[in-house]
Amino acid sequence: MGLQPPEEDNTSSLLAGVGQATEQDIHAVLPHPLEDNSAMDGFAVNAKRLANASPHSPIFLPILGRILAGEAPPPTGSPAQDGCWEVMTGAILPSGAFDAVIKVEDVLPSDLLGRGLVGFAAPVKSGQHIRQQGEQFRAGDLLLRAGEVITPEHVMLLAAAGITNVQATTSARPRREIERRVAILTTGKEVVPFNDFVGGTRVETGQVIDCITPFLQATLVSRGCEPVLLASAGDSVTALRTSLDAALESESFDLIITVAGVSLGSADHTPAVLASLELDELFHGVAIRPGGPVMLSLHRASNTPVLSLPGNPMASAVCMQSFGAAILDGLSSRAGGEGWSELDLGPFSEEEVEQNASWQEWLERLKPGMSTFAALPVSDQGVPTLRGIFSAGRRTGPCALGSLIGAGAWIRADRAANGGGKDKVFWRPF
Repeated sequence: MGLQPPEEDNTSSLLAGVGQATEQDIHAVLPHPLEDNSAMDGFAVNAKRLANASPHSPIFLPILGRILAGEAPPPTGSPAQDGCWEVMTGAILPSGAFDAVIKVEDVLPSDLLGRGLVGFAAPVKSGQHIRQQGEQFRAGDLLLRAGEVITPEHVMLLAAAGITNVQATTSARPRREIERRVAILTTGKEVVPFNDFVGGTRVETGQVIDCITPFLQATLVSRGCEPVLLASAGDSVTALRTSLDAALESESFDLIITVAGVSLGSADHTPAVLASLELDELFHGVAIRPGGPVMLSLHRASNTPVLSLPGNPMASAVCMQSFGAAILDGLSSRAGGEGWSELDLGPFSEEEVEQNASWQEWLERLKPGMSTFAALPVSDQGVPTLRGIFSAGRRTGPCALGSLIGAGAWIRADRAANGGGKDKVFWRPF
């Protein structure tokens, strides 16, 4: 059964509430995720089948089928359990017997033993790379407290929770003059446009509410840009190519942003489509988490940059607030929003010492040679704090949408590579 957006008597639309303070507590209408699903492009397996897998003795399994995000899983009881299923990020798992997902980057090439087989060279833990229903927040959970100012990040959080309207202060806010036009093109047939959800569209099994586009709209408007929504391309290569080609040929956009379809999955068509349109790839893949697959291309004929964001909401937010912000600042005649400031890593507050939550302990958990972004609360002194970061579980990780609850700042931790250098932490308020 599909999920129906609620009827509310609130005072303004979600986007109209940006920059205003909420007049009452806001609670989630829907859980996130809506259903158990794959967190990666890869292969769903039964973890017990790979208990003895090793590089010297890999286990090869037949590929039983493929499930894309937005597709209903096979009928209950039908999937065989003597193989694996190819799954895309966001895909519903074939059955409860498939209790782990292995990233496509971590499997052996199937041509070693013939087409239709894929190899696994290590054991896997049950639950790996699977997002459990409601693990970020459940229906009824408190998302924003009365008096909190709604930011673009909060828009993403609230949209994912099925919030379409808010009660907020109506004080007049100065609006920046529109300087630039930015096109937004989403992909993925599983994505229900937020405007359609507001209009009454149901969310069916396997589908998700688009919470990234409202975030992008709010961010762009706050930076003096006019966001223009292009028709979603779904999973169609033809539709993606046609939309991008028309947008580039029009030469009416200062920046084009694509969402999802930029990683290594078999349904990730954006890089190939951009190449076919003869765009120059400036980079594809960076050493950050989340957001590693981000891509930047340039259409030389019109001098239009195309920023391709990953489909994970937090990854999109991180890449937009870093790469996207830098692009817009370069295009603008005026300074953008808040910049990144280096954080003094000590001395630590008494609260942090008591909780054994020093910044150094947190940094040691991060991967060397990589920049890790996270959303953190802000202390009474107006700086980021690690309060609760070690005890809230999966809701506090860099990719966790639920980490936006109670947060007020972005953190960028530049972890030194093994063998030298100094760790540095930078931050900027929402």
